[in-house]
Formats: sequence, C-alpha cells, structure tokens
Amino acid sequence: MNLKTKLTLIAVLFFNIVLIAQSGTVIKGTVTAAVDGIPIPGVNVLVVGTANGTSTDFDGGYEITANKGDVIQFSYVGFKSKTVIVGDRTTINISLEEDIAALDEVVVVGYGSLKKSNITSAVSTYKNENLEQLPVSRVDQALQGKIAGVNITNTSSAAGEDPVIRIRGQASINASPDPLVVLDGQPIEDGLASINMADIESISVLKEASSAAIYGSRGANGVILVTTKSGDNKKTTYSFNHAIGFKSAYELYDVQTSTEYVRQLYAERELRLNDPLWVGDIPTVSIGDQKQYILENLVRGGNGTVYQDEFMRSGLFRNIGLSASGGSKTLKYRISGAYNGDASMMQKSNYDKYQFRLKLDADLSDKLSVGVNIAPTYSETQRPANDYRDYYRFPSFIPVRHTAETLALVQQLDANGNLLNADVNIGDFANPQHFYGLSFGDTNYPLPDGSTYTSTNLSNPWTTSSINPLKVLALQDDDEEEFRIQANFDLTYKITKDLTFKTTASAYYRYSDRVQWVGTDARSETNGNYAVYISRRYKDLLSENTLNYVKDFDKHSFNALLGFSAQRSDFYYSSFSGTNYPNENIRTWNNAGELLNTNLNSSSDQGGEFKNATALLSYYGRLVYSYDGLFNLTGTIRADGASQFGPGNKWGTFPSISGGMNLARLNFLKSSSVISRLNFRVAYGETGNNRTEPLGGNNGFNPYLNTLSKTPYTGDGSIYDPTNGNYVEGPGNGSPANGQATPADAGANADLTWETTVSTNIGFDLGMFRNRVNLSLEFYESNTDKLLLRPNNHLYTGVEVTWNNVGSLQNRGHEIELSTTNIATENFRWTTSANYASNRLKLTDFGGLAETPLQGERNEQYITQVGQPLVQFYGYKTDGVWLSQAEIDASGFDNSNVNVGTLTPGGLKLVDVSGPDGVPDGVIDADDRTVIGDPYADFTWGITNTFEYKDFDLSFSFQGVQGIDMYLGDTGYTETKSQVVNYTRNRWVSPSNPGDGQTPYENLGGIQWVQTDYGIDDASYIALRDITLGYNLGSEWTSRIGLNQLRIYVAGQNLLYLTSKDFRGLNPESRRSSGPYSNPLITGYDRGGYPVPKTLVLGVDVKF
Repeated sequence: MNLKTKLTLIAVLFFNIVLIAQSGTVIKGTVTAAVDGIPIPGVNVLVVGTANGTSTDFDGGYEITANKGDVIQFSYVGFKSKTVIVGDRTTINISLEEDIAALDEVVVVGYGSLKKSNITSAVSTYKNENLEQLPVSRVDQALQGKIAGVNITNTSSAAGEDPVIRIRGQASINASPDPLVVLDGQPIEDGLASINMADIESISVLKEASSAAIYGSRGANGVILVTTKSGDNKKTTYSFNHAIGFKSAYELYDVQTSTEYVRQLYAERELRLNDPLWVGDIPTVSIGDQKQYILENLVRGGNGTVYQDEFMRSGLFRNIGLSASGGSKTLKYRISGAYNGDASMMQKSNYDKYQFRLKLDADLSDKLSVGVNIAPTYSETQRPANDYRDYYRFPSFIPVRHTAETLALVQQLDANGNLLNADVNIGDFANPQHFYGLSFGDTNYPLPDGSTYTSTNLSNPWTTSSINPLKVLALQDDDEEEFRIQANFDLTYKITKDLTFKTTASAYYRYSDRVQWVGTDARSETNGNYAVYISRRYKDLLSENTLNYVKDFDKHSFNALLGFSAQRSDFYYSSFSGTNYPNENIRTWNNAGELLNTNLNSSSDQGGEFKNATALLSYYGRLVYSYDGLFNLTGTIRADGASQFGPGNKWGTFPSISGGMNLARLNFLKSSSVISRLNFRVAYGETGNNRTEPLGGNNGFNPYLNTLSKTPYTGDGSIYDPTNGNYVEGPGNGSPANGQATPADAGANADLTWETTVSTNIGFDLGMFRNRVNLSLEFYESNTDKLLLRPNNHLYTGVEVTWNNVGSLQNRGHEIELSTTNIATENFRWTTSANYASNRLKLTDFGGLAETPLQGERNEQYITQVGQPLVQFYGYKTDGVWLSQAEIDASGFDNSNVNVGTLTPGGLKLVDVSGPDGVPDGVIDADDRTVIGDPYADFTWGITNTFEYKDFDLSFSFQGVQGIDMYLGDTGYTETKSQVVNYTRNRWVSPSNPGDGQTPYENLGGIQWVQTDYGIDDASYIALRDITLGYNLGSEWTSRIGLNQLRIYVAGQNLLYLTSKDFRGLNPESRRSSGPYSNPLITGYDRGGYPVPKTLVLGVDVKF
C-alpha cells in the first residue's frame, strides 16, 4: 500500500468518525461539588473510548455530543472521577466528591511521612517528573532554581564537579555548612553525587530547625530527603531511556590576536601623537610587541593561534537507563542500572558514572516485613591540569607546535656562535622561551604604521615563566576513580494495628584513588617527572530503631515516634609522591625512582597517612497531634552524644515545637468556592553542629584531646629531621626548635562543645479555586551561637590552630512559593510553579573582635565586621580614571599626599573616603579603604511552566540570582587587560580620547584593579536553566507494537544565559575554592573559571 492510498484511507476514516460523532445527541448539564453544591469550572468531560471531549465553563456547565449507551467520564484534580451511562437523558447533572487522599498528599519527613495538612514547619517537596531527561549529570544540578531557599551554585563547569548547596544562607563558618542528605532514611556523606535521577520518587527539603531537629546535630544546615522508587504488586514493567547530545560553551572571551593587539597599539599611538593635550613622552610601541607582530605575520602568514579555541571542543553528553519493576502482593521489587557520560566542552574534562540499584520489599507475614536496598556506584573523573586563564592570556603569535619556518627562526646563532634552541625539533610544543634573544633586524618587515622594522634589539616578544598551555595539558593528567556503595536492610514488625517497630541497619562505603601525573618538562622548560597519589576511604555504619504509634480517635489524630540510633564513621586519607620515573607510560608508585612523604602539588597538604573515626549516639522522639484537620501541633526532641567533645560536653539536646491552624476547616469557610486552604504556621527549634573538619594532624576528629603526630625523627625514627621542631626560642616571635615530640597541628580544647542554631519560622499557606492556586509564604530567623572556629594561634602555643566556640551568626529572610493550574481541559493543560527567596547573613559576634581583615592571592581584601554581612569586599572606591594631567593638577593631590597608587593620566582615580578620624583628609592612603561589595545575593528566584497539548508537552525553567558581587581575579594579569576585549573596550587612550572615562589603560595607576571597586562586577544572571519538548506516541499505536509508552524528547540546558550589562567575565557562578579561598571568610573571587556550558540532547523513553 503506497503513501497516497494510506492518506486517502485515513481521510475517509476521519470523515466517517466525524459523521458518526455528529449523529449523536447533545447532552448538557452542570458539574458541582458534593460538599457545597458550588459549580466546578474546568472539569474534564470525556466520552469513554473516543477522543470526543470538552470541559466545564466557569459556571460548571458543559455540552457534549453522545449516543445512547455511551459512557461519559467526569474528572478533575482533587475530586473522585465519576462515570455515567447516557441512556435516554439529554440533561445530566453531576456532583463530584472530594478525593481526600489526593488533596492531602503524604510528604516525606524525618523518620517517616506525614499528611501535608499536618505539617507545621517549613518543608518543601519536589516530585520527579522526567527529572532524568534533563541534560545534567547530577541531581543537584537538576534542582537548581526549583525550590525556594535552596541555593545551588555551579562554581565549576568541569565535568562531574560538585556544586555548592546552601539552604537558607550559611549557619556555620569552619564547621561544614553543607546540608545533610538522607537517601531512603540513610545519611549520605557526599551529598547527591551518587544518586541516579531516574530512581528518584520525590525530594523533601527540611529548611529550618523545627523540621530538621529530629536529625539533631546532623540537621543544622537543613536536610534534603530523597526517596527512591519502589516496586509494585503488578506485572513486571520495563523502562529504557537513552539520551545523547552535545555540550559547548555558551560564550567565549573575545580575544585579540597578537596582530590585532599590535595594530590597536599603533592606532592608539597615532591618537596620542595627534592629541594637542598629550603631555607625556612621545608614544612608542615596544620592540617586544613589534616582534609579536612580525612573528605572526612574517613567519606564520598572519594565522595566529587562539588558544582558548584550541582548548575548547564540542563535548558529548550521554545518558542510558534501564529498569524493571513489579512484584506480587507479598513481594515487590525494582532493579535499575544507568550510565552517564559527560565529556565536557574542555579537553580532558570527562566524567563517567555507572550506577545500579536493587530494592526489595517483602511481607513475610501480616505483621512482619523486610526491605533491602543496595546501590553501588562507580565513577571516573578526568580533570584538566590547568585552568582556563592560561589559554586566553597566551599570545597567538606562538604556534602550538614548531614548524620548519618557526624552527628556522628560533635556531639562530647567539653572540658566541652557539646555536639557540638546539634541542628543539619540528613538531615539538612551542614555548615563549624559544623566542628569547632573537634578532629580527634582517627581516625589514613593514609595521602597521608603514615603517620598517630594522632593529637588532634582542628583547623578548613576551617574557614569562609560563610555557605552552597545550603542552601542560598534554603532559599532565589528573584522574580519579571512585567506588561507592549504599546498602540498608530494614525489618518492620506491626506489634498492633496502631503500633509499629522498625529497625534498620545501614552501611555506606566510599573509596577513591586519585593520581596526578606531571610529565617531564610539563610545568617549565626543565622539570623532572613525578606523580601524586591521593587515597580516601570513608565507611559509615548506622543502626536506627524506631517505635511508631498512629491512632485516630474521632476527630483527634496522633502520630508518635520514639527512636534510638548509633552511628560510627571511619575516615582514612593518604597522600605521597613518586619522582624520577624511568618509563613515563608506567605510572604506578612502585615504578618511581624515589617516594616522598609529601604532596608535591599542594603546599597545604603535608602528605602522609591519617586515620580516625567518630561516633554518635542519639535518642529522639516526635509527637504530632491534629484535631479535625483544624489544629495541628508537632513537638520533637533529640539528644546526641558526639565523640568529638570531651566529658561533660559530649551531649547536646535539641528540641522543637511547631503549630498550625487551617482556617479553611472552619464552618464559615468550608462552603467557600474560592478558599480551599488557609493555613497559618509557627515553629521554633534548635539544632547542633559537631562537624570539626580534619586538620593536618591526627586529632581533627577529636579536638578535645592532645595527640602526638610527629617527632624530630622521620618514618621509622632512623633519620633526624630538623624541621619537626616543637618549641619556640630566640628573639622577637622566635623560631621553632626541636623537642622530643610535637603535638598535632590542632591544639586541644577540653571545653569544646556543640555549635547551636536556634530558629523561628512563621508560615502562611493559601489554596484557592479547588487548589488550582497554591501560595506559601515563609518568614524566618536563625541564630547560630558558639561557632566552631579554628583561629590561628600565637607561635608560642606550639600549635597552629585550636578549635574554639567563638562568635555567632544570624540568617534572616523570607520565601515565596506559588503553583498554579492555569488551564486544564481535556486536550490542553498549563501549569506554573514559581519561587522567590531572600536571605540576609550577618555576623553578630566574633569573639570580641570588631573586624578582621583577610587577603586573597592578588592582595584583594576581605573583611568580617560584627553587625555586617559575614564576608565583605574591602578596598578603594574609584571615580573613573584621571582624564589628563590638567585634571590631576587641579585636584589638589600630588605625590606627597597619595600613598596608594600613582597619579597618572589613564590610571584609576581613587576616592578620598576617610582619614584617621573618619572624615576625608585630602590624603589617599590605607584609611580610605572601605566596604565595596559582598558575595551574597539580594534574592534568588525560579519559575517553571509546563504545557501539555494532546500527546505533546513543553516544559521550561528560568532561574536567576540578583544583586551579587564578584571579584574578577582575571584583571590581575597584564595579558588579560590588553588582549581580552571585555577589559579593553572603551579604554582611556589620551586626554582627547578618554573612552568611557571609566576604563583605565592596562596597568596605569599603580594598583591592582581587584584592590578597588573597579575589579568588582555585578554577577547577577538569568538562565534558561532547562527546557524539554516531548512527544508521547498515542496508546492506540503503542499497544500495536507491544509498548506501554514511547516518548521522544529534546532537552536543553542554558540555551539562554543573560548576565548584567556591565559583567566582564564569562561565568557569574564560577568561584575559586582552593588555596586561600578554601577559607570560608575569603570568598566571592574568580580567576580562570570555565565558561557556562550549553547542552542540547535528543532522547527516547520506552516503557513495556
């Protein structure tokens, strides 16, 4: 049968269906609610077994054509569906009953679940609707912008890297501020990294202390509860998902080639020569810059190398998932496996993850049931050895590899007749040092101004210690393997109908090995090879035992929980280095010529082996009371005993209480057609924090003890090491002197105790028009006291740091969540969910210190001030640039009263803010430093719209951050300020050519840009975070080919990404977190961050 015949038959069939449909009887009627008789608009009205359908109008009325004997179905969200047989009637009025189960959904909370109507604290939920179809490799990335108060920041675009998650600000400084992640009742040490998105059923977020207090010390920073899918008692069904697509950079820097840059210099020189107001030296272009121009044009034919383009690539993204689910009345099971491959847009940035999960639930009798949940995960991560900065600041005149032409140029004879670069061959990586000391005098090459180059000057085109970044990339590797396994076994015994005992044994194991390889000459012109080996082991064993009582007495409802848990966590870390490998292809440590007990890649890692363990004993309870759905009251208490603290301080008690009232249950509102839920909530709670992170010594997990970590003798004690001194002697601050034994880097504090957070929350929930509109408002304040801090000690103490309980923090904010069903008809549905959150983080005490200044890698300043945001940027304000020498002379400033920077036309104009007495004094000095920004957003938001039309659906989510500042560390490099157009556009050139009057000329002014507000940009952004367009093949077709579902979809991430108008960087989310920036009080700085990734995938989802 040809295509023409098929189309003709389809047209005839459709025409006959229309005729048959038109031959029926018109049925009319009204649909009302049984509880109050009020009409219901938007009810779906469908003739069963046909595509003939409609929906009720605003008055609940409908009109549909049907035949005698047809069955009409009436359905609407929140009500039980109803079917009727047409018969001889032409008017059919329908009364729908509320579906209480649907209206009062169950929400997962700590150690169980509660009816949503009974929840009186701040809990947000997210249901998995095709979450696995989003083009991301991690769950946390998929949640970005989806839940109010949950701020997720992708600080690195490298494949597989952890984002930063904060719930309602930051409740700690040195103790970890990360939220607790609980997967199927089991706390997971490394967050959401190991979870297969296709396995997720729902996610609940406990945002404040009254909801998180049931987790005690582990819930201080909020709790993310993840529930995975379970099997059912139906026939086995299978699901297969495969998505493949590509990743690329949303935007790259506009980088000038060496030719373009030198031409710009000559054009600027011409402007200066023709400017009558120019009073400086006769402008020239340096010999080095001229040589760059000649090299790129004479030797390379004008074809420079844009190194950022060489580094970037079109990455491949791939997701594959397969699952089987089913069971019987007594046994339910679900098995799933998944592969995620993320070959990023940068070379050597790859992430491969393999996942498996087996979940069994068996009823052994009417009273006894068991559950088994096992989930191993294996992943491989490859990281680039250098950051992005090395590529956009590397000049284009240098080829990637030497050609015959470039080799002929660099192998000149020096003054002594020696051949330069004699060991360089064609095909070798080209380094800047290869072009040192060369004479171009015999080239007679024309320059951009028409003159001819004849100089014999031996100046270098570009003097640097850097080598070719692509050589660094090629000769270095950074590979990590991780294996994780989560396993738990639970046994549930129903003692009575209302009383249940449950015991759970859980284990979590994480094993990782990382090898950082540095090949010969991979970091400089001459360096030997070496490798760094880093191993981490983490084992967590947990026993949870609960007794749960649920009972309803008429209008009274009780839900009581008692529990006991015991947890032990074992930690292991080791790092060492190997050097002098005879064969660079065999990189195992036993092939090294020498082993060193140190990490050659990190000055902060002393190397060696560390082992430790912590233990936590807990007793907890919860009581939930509800009266007729009108009044709800919840109280919890938990007592934790932590091994990190000494006798008398081990135990902390954390209570909470919350209450709510649903006014919609009152008689005068029950009959309302507008208000379906009107709930007011208030909550108070306390949580603790005992996360003393490991330090350089062995007592990072037991900071109340004095332990010995080193002696003046290394290893087995046979070699004396004079660097292991532990006493102080001599004048001034003294110097280390040797003793018999040294204490650990962290000193003991027997009085150390819990960091405690007290929070209050006021909430308001409104449901309207049969819950088609749902609004939640939250207002909160949390105060953290007895902060676990590790300030640096004086040298005479003999230890670097000691854990102390010092200082306090306050978080205060509000949140809005809105969900609406805008249109709901038989063929079309449009829903919207939106959220908004604003948080203010303030330091309220810092151990008596009013302010503490700190410094980053480019001498940019940070300050902590009591009564202000925890971290603030601290530096000099600017008022554009000095436009001319005449402006400087008229300003009243001269070299005698300017102690910071220089008075130079084209340089930054610093503002006289304050003198020693707090008022301007006509002097530019350190007293003029002031607060110039902070790294905290004014507010965050997200909005998701979903459209469904017949078998098509479209969903897209926007997410944004507003009012956040960023230190631009890239401005600390001369090459960035000269070659990257974002930093040179509209720059000052001369008095008559001032550009925008704000942009300085490269390094003029004698001060780093990041020491002023000119080095800070507004990092606000709006991102089309994800978009999915899907098509579900109709059931009449899928049934013919033996499938339950066939779905084809296209999904994208960051297809639109808008930054503030004046943002000069590439990625407003990127932040450095290593080196000095591992200090939580030095944050908000980026240098060399990777671009924003853009992903587009095509996928298919099959169920059978």
